[in-house]
Amino acid sequence: MNSHDYEVIKNIQNAEYEGRKYYSDIYTPEFSHIAKGHGWFYQKVTGFDSLSNTFSSAMSANKPAMIEIDMPAIGPFARAFGGPPVKQED
Repeated sequence: MNSHDYEVIKNIQNAEYEGRKYYSDIYTPEFSHIAKGHGWFYQKVTGFDSLSNTFSSAMSANKPAMIEIDMPAIGPFARAFGGPPVKQED
């Protein structure tokens, strides 16, 4: 799952620090190049409609596989995830 950033960190920063964001944008590698360099099956998924076919192709490739899920292409989460629940003191 490649969100091209630290999405959880951004959500926490939005909630706790009035949207000030630091160190949450990252540069992700070209996963296709990593897979190609190792001789792996590779495919990028940009929508849920192709996930089943991609998974089937990976399973039948008879070699290691890397499936990259492009999260921004799929769309935003239904609700922001900011980490696990924190126990509140009574």
